[in-house]
Amino acid sequence: MKTLPKLHEEATDSELAIAFVGFALTGPTIAVLAVFFCVAGLGIGFAETAENAAVAALAPTPIRGSAFGALATVQSLGNFAASAIAGVLYTTVSPRAAFLYLAAWMTIAVAAFVLTTTRAQSA
Repeated sequence: MKTLPKLHEEATDSELAIAFVGFALTGPTIAVLAVFFCVAGLGIGFAETAENAAVAALAPTPIRGSAFGALATVQSLGNFAASAIAGVLYTTVSPRAAFLYLAAWMTIAVAAFVLTTTRAQSA
């Protein structure tokens, strides 16, 4: 069985959660927002790299291209859904509500990742 390299996905999701909370709680100060955009950019960069590394490490060679296609499809659908919901919240409730919604999902992702990796390590 192939093993996945240690990717530290929880750190990536944590960075995104921190960035989203920062966007929600700060005002329109450019310098402060720039810091959170940098944190979010690092999180996205790490996440994309980790996801591609996981597909490359785990997908059998004959179907690796299809696995990358499936990854791209899931990413696109997730990006669309998150953007649509956050956009509605941003417009109808407030920008703070939209970013707190996104931060909540990143926090759930961190908890799920930690839970599943803890279970896998203890098995």
